[in-house]
Amino acid sequence: MKTYKDPDKSKEEAMDDAWARKLGFLATVSHEIRNPLNVIIGISRLLRHPATEEERQEYLDGLSQTSESLLELVNNIMDFSKLEAGKLILNSRPTNLRKNLMESMTSQRAIAGAKGVDFQVEIDEILPSWLLLDPVKINQVLLNLVSNAVKFTHEGKVVVAVRVEELSPEKATVNFTVRDTGIGIPKEKLKVIFEAFDQGGENINFEFGGTGLGLSISKRVVDLYGGELEVQSETGKGSEFRFVLELEIEQEPAKDPEPAIQPDPLPLLTENLKVLVVDDNKLNLLVVCKNLDLWGIKYKTASTGLGAVRKVQEEVFNLILMDLHMPGMDGLEAAGVIRNIEGCREMPIIGLTASTDKKFRIGIEAAGFSDLLAKPFRPEELLESIILHTKTRTASLVL
Repeated sequence: MKTYKDPDKSKEEAMDDAWARKLGFLATVSHEIRNPLNVIIGISRLLRHPATEEERQEYLDGLSQTSESLLELVNNIMDFSKLEAGKLILNSRPTNLRKNLMESMTSQRAIAGAKGVDFQVEIDEILPSWLLLDPVKINQVLLNLVSNAVKFTHEGKVVVAVRVEELSPEKATVNFTVRDTGIGIPKEKLKVIFEAFDQGGENINFEFGGTGLGLSISKRVVDLYGGELEVQSETGKGSEFRFVLELEIEQEPAKDPEPAIQPDPLPLLTENLKVLVVDDNKLNLLVVCKNLDLWGIKYKTASTGLGAVRKVQEEVFNLILMDLHMPGMDGLEAAGVIRNIEGCREMPIIGLTASTDKKFRIGIEAAGFSDLLAKPFRPEELLESIILHTKTRTASLVL
């Protein structure tokens, strides 16, 4: 990790500063985790007491929003760890940047509006309709920059500008700028603003929230594109972040023909499924099974790897949802044993894990897993994976 080096400091002082920043970062992460956990625990307890339908809806909305914020925090930490290890890759594909940008800015526009801050998106008219880029990563960079701008601006405006600097038949050089009239960044902090363990000001996280990872992640994603994330700022007058990317121009992807109107496909895809759910955590098991109930999927459960092996020996399943980290026989071992049971060599096994232990991620392919979902996952991600890995087999059953 590159760090700003002060020529006036000794090696020992620089190490002490780096260690102090890391300790400060850990304290910030603890603060940022404890806040949403306090909300989740508090609302969960409130739901045990009588409440009006309006109050219950407010509680549920709060749980949903807070859980999404907590998931975003965890994802940022994981993205940063991948960047540190050099394992974060760009998944570029033809993207309608104008449409993608306008859709991704909707939530920030609403937040700014609630604060009375003017929110503007300016997109160059000559911006090509389709460009080759990773829409998820570009959204992540822009949302990090824009959410900071909205967070630190109490009056005035936030502007997101996308300008074409150079244009040829094959490529477009695009300038992305986010500027605000917010509190600004102290001059001495501009040298370290993109470091992972610095947030740009004393106690700033306690006033505004955040871990300080967003800018570090954004800079490194821009670096992967061969660009440079730059900042200009003045305390009390606002900030401007900008980066320039050279992107390949793409033709609009061919559209699939409009399908004939069909009945809801979900029952056809799930009604003949029988799934084995394996997890030693009762609440994780409950969450998965309740979603399977909603989708009309039949299932059986096991709480250990050995229990899963015994279930498979006794009954026929279309798919297994397997937790990886379990006491005794873990998910990897259980999958290896199941693969050697007659008729189970090709059965889809989807791994479910909250672990970041490398041995699990290295071993999943060798153990014959069809897919891996990281906890916490959204219900639609689970359903998509189930359908993806069973649709051929299910289709043959319902025809």
